[in-house]
Amino acid sequence: MCCCASRRKGRAPRVPKLPPRHDPFPRKPGAERERKAIVDRGRAASPVRAWYRDKRWHRRRAIQLKAEPRCPCGAPATHADHDPPHKGDEFLFFNGPLKSRCQRCHNALTARYDGGFGNPVRPRPANVGATSRDGGGNGGEGG
Repeated sequence: MCCCASRRKGRAPRVPKLPPRHDPFPRKPGAERERKAIVDRGRAASPVRAWYRDKRWHRRRAIQLKAEPRCPCGAPATHADHDPPHKGDEFLFFNGPLKSRCQRCHNALTARYDGGFGNPVRPRPANVGATSRDGGGNGGEGG
């Protein structure tokens, strides 16, 4: 008899509520590095990814979020979205127009127009994101 069975006064031994999760990347030394390498292989090797680590981008993003702290939907903004998209143009990346968006709106627009989740890549309309999620306008604010 197991030592804990006597303390539990005749109850059946505990059974895990959920079966153990299958982990395709078992935790072993170097497994995290291996997992990241596999994920990164699927991404496009592009200099654009490095631009997001640039000091100029961090400064510009902070200025945008301070100037426009709310998303058009009314939620607090956490992302500075390139609208229209820069499409790899370095000048537009660092100098083009930005719009403040919450994570939900930013991710939805990116997936819709940049081909995420199996969506076809399509051009963004000029006024995309001008209305809120609940169907209201942009609050009467001019641009």
